[in-house]
Amino acid sequence: MEGYAPNEEDIRKVLAYNSGHQLFVDDSLRKSNPAIEDMVAYISRQLNRDIVTLSKVKSYYSDAPYGFVEEDIYFLLAVLFKGNKVSLKLNSEILSAVNTDSKDIYKYLTQSTYRDKLVIESRIATKTEYIIAAKDVFKECFTVPVTAVEEDGIMKIMQDYIIDKIRYIYDHIYPHYASHNKYANYYRGKGAVDSYCHLLKNCLTYQETSGFFKYFFDNKASILDAYEDYTPVETFFDENTPRQYDLFNKACDQYKIYEKNEELLRDTEVAERGKAIGAIIHMEQPYGKIKDLQDLIESFRSAYVDFLETKAEPIKAEIKRQYEDVANYIEDAGIKEEIFARRYKSKYDDLLKCAEETHDLQELYACKAQGGEIKVSCIEDIKAHQSQAKEKAKREDNGQEQVPATPTAERPIKNLYISDIVTKGVVEIKNKDDIDKFIDGIRGKLEAVIKTGDTIKFYR
Repeated sequence: MEGYAPNEEDIRKVLAYNSGHQLFVDDSLRKSNPAIEDMVAYISRQLNRDIVTLSKVKSYYSDAPYGFVEEDIYFLLAVLFKGNKVSLKLNSEILSAVNTDSKDIYKYLTQSTYRDKLVIESRIATKTEYIIAAKDVFKECFTVPVTAVEEDGIMKIMQDYIIDKIRYIYDHIYPHYASHNKYANYYRGKGAVDSYCHLLKNCLTYQETSGFFKYFFDNKASILDAYEDYTPVETFFDENTPRQYDLFNKACDQYKIYEKNEELLRDTEVAERGKAIGAIIHMEQPYGKIKDLQDLIESFRSAYVDFLETKAEPIKAEIKRQYEDVANYIEDAGIKEEIFARRYKSKYDDLLKCAEETHDLQELYACKAQGGEIKVSCIEDIKAHQSQAKEKAKREDNGQEQVPATPTAERPIKNLYISDIVTKGVVEIKNKDDIDKFIDGIRGKLEAVIKTGDTIKFYR
């Protein structure tokens, strides 16, 4: 390189160069043009025969007729590297501005430790249409302009944004689809999320810019289609705009009420509202219809409350009538002990309170059934009491020791629904161990109730 002697500072400047202008604009770099062209040709020739290492290049250009000093050779390679004329590999890994700091590149070029390990290859020029396609996709999916001009710089910017997006998907979107989320079965769009995330991950497998940009050129339509399907899902779960997400969850809660009481609500206004809510939340892409859920939720709640009140009145009247029957039966039986009257009045008072306050239609109907069971229990108690009284009188007549008659001890009744015992959410059973685990969980809950001294009654 006649008339020009680059030093360490020049080499470091070239490697750290991050401008959009061509490297050869600078006068000092122009002076190296003949040597650059010669080195490119030499590397190309040698690659047809064998692997080209830094050691081979250094040895070739140190001898006659070149007689270059080390700084000349390192400078030329730095220019070729930054000018996208050659690529560098260390331990089979491609070195670039994307994955390697310029200070490390300088170390690999200049330290003797790496001379036989650093491999130099001709770099395949990336087609302009590949880069344009990648920029188009990036602008559409990330709405961020790519300011870098050099290939490595463009690739680095795109990869950083893509990695952030994948991390966001795993941290903020996938958790909503987890089995422990009670709404997970209602959420749509997981397939769209999977597809978009998969396409983004694939582009990160390319180390060379040519393959990276070609991937976007080949998959441009697929990526844009996947992005279009993914976007409404991200908007739905966006924590900064929770309107859709919260409204959808509320709709799911109302639909669960309808689903639980579907048979009892057949051919009613409540059922029509419940079906309308279900039609939206079960859509493959409900996002455009979520705005309609607010009115449906309000009308469903209103209709359900009205229906509940309508059904509650005759049931409360029936509970009161059942208590009157019990009170009359106790009086007709000539039972003087107040414990009977107090016990059963307390039970019917609790039952009446439940019927007045419950928002569960099945529980309301269960109150009526429980009233009948209490009545039967009362009659059995009185019969047992009367039997004890007869036995007492008989013993007295025979001169036997008196045994005080007491009302039959009764264990408190714990009224439960199957849903109170069975684990809520999705239970996945694959084998016998899963069955045993599921049953053991139910057994534990039942045993805990029995230990308190309660008798369990189930209502479906």
